[in-house]
Amino acid sequence: MGAPRFEASAGARQRAVSGVASGPAGEEGRGFWGLWFRRSLSARLAVLLSLALVPLGVIAFEQTRRLEAELDRVGPHVMHERLRKVDPVAAGAILASNGRRIVRALEVVTLSGRPFVASLPQPCYVHTPTVQVAIDVPRAELDLRVARRAERMWQAGFVDEVRGLLDQGLQQGRTASRALGYAQLLGHLDGQWSQEEARERTIAATRRFVRRQDAWFRRDARVTWLAPGPELVDDALAVVRAGSRSQRT
Repeated sequence: MGAPRFEASAGARQRAVSGVASGPAGEEGRGFWGLWFRRSLSARLAVLLSLALVPLGVIAFEQTRRLEAELDRVGPHVMHERLRKVDPVAAGAILASNGRRIVRALEVVTLSGRPFVASLPQPCYVHTPTVQVAIDVPRAELDLRVARRAERMWQAGFVDEVRGLLDQGLQQGRTASRALGYAQLLGHLDGQWSQEEARERTIAATRRFVRRQDAWFRRDARVTWLAPGPELVDDALAVVRAGSRSQRT
């Protein structure tokens, strides 16, 4: 039996987006990574995020397992050469050392029969009007919030949670075992560093992730960035109203 895949479904993504549209976001609406969020809002979805039907989902999972096993066996450079032969544009955009992205691109090409780039979402909203507003929080404040979040995770029993997941195959899961916090705690449980160092490593890795996410969203010209402050709600509502009117006309 293969290790379980601790990943959210396309349905969870759609429910999260629907929740944002209808009211306050619940837990599913938190922790979006940039590509997931953009795909959930955009009209053209990559084929791997449209696997709602069980038979196709099973096929995709088996395909992923085969590609990941091949990656472990031959290494990323050989897989990159394979990608170059079927999708040279994607190969040119992905580093030969980035095995995870190479596998994802090969998944898309294999399952969709289309180039990887052609399967990425286009800047066209599924539901209109849709308006994206972001809060331009200063970097120092974000760094402080990351540290506080890690403290709360540890206080809430995160270490015991990770220990409990070991018996469920967490360490064998290619994606989950590399997730922020989990990867650092697994290193501690393997004796590589202390629990305190695992927490500090989690904070440092999360800060790097926040910077990448910030850069990702800033590349989307449809996002309006607003400064935090007492006028934030009024400013956001003004942007939403203006954006809604312009998309209806």
